[in-house]
Amino acid sequence: MNEINVLTEQKKQEIGKRIMLRRERLGYSQEELADELGISKNSLGYLERGKRECKYGILLTLKKSLFVSADWLLEGDVPGSQEIIAKLQTLPLEEQKIVIAEISNYLDDVIKKLKISI
Repeated sequence: MNEINVLTEQKKQEIGKRIMLRRERLGYSQEELADELGISKNSLGYLERGKRECKYGILLTLKKSLFVSADWLLEGDVPGSQEIIAKLQTLPLEEQKIVIAEISNYLDDVIKKLKISI
């Protein structure tokens, strides 16, 4: 089998962990997210533990339900994030802490608004 088309166990676990952490961060239960995906709670559990590969259709629904990109689900990267981190690192440490706190508060507000509109 061509190795390019095979996800390693470690990669499946990384993807599963991102799914679980994002689900929890948004306040979804496994059952709620599984219902949105049209799969059983057990199937979602297998995905989150990295015991099953994420099929394309599930990936498309996951990215919409979790408000993330497919890149983030598969690779953990957010486009532009490295550039933002580089800019942040040019600031003195105390200013970095202030900026991070502001970003965190902003994200909490956005997530609350998204949860209300779900």
